[in-house]
Amino acid sequence: MIHFPGILDHGKEQGVDNQWRKLPYDDNLTDDMEFDVFWQAVMQDTRYSAFNFCIKAILTIPVTNADSERIFSEVHRLKSAVRNRLTSSSLLKYVAAREGIRRDSENCEKFEPDKIMLQKFN
Repeated sequence: MIHFPGILDHGKEQGVDNQWRKLPYDDNLTDDMEFDVFWQAVMQDTRYSAFNFCIKAILTIPVTNADSERIFSEVHRLKSAVRNRLTSSSLLKYVAAREGIRRDSENCEKFEPDKIMLQKFN
């Protein structure tokens, strides 16, 4: 847990360690279980709640930072010498809109704003 500070409240590390060490001695978990079946059983077992929380938190850490790097590059392109007075709020709104368009319709030509969006622009 040294490598992931802040995931657990102070003092909970020992509980996670205890639960991790109990796994080999659990009669419901065997060596011949398939990988996904084994971890599904562990994640559903309330005896391993602190361990499960810790694992889920660690699994939310992105494998790469490509998404954040892409956003930083986009912000850098937006905030050029010509447009250096853009506020953080304006940049955030632009990036959020751009990501929403990419996620929902792939590009701006296919994007159809709904009535609520149109009302906010007027």
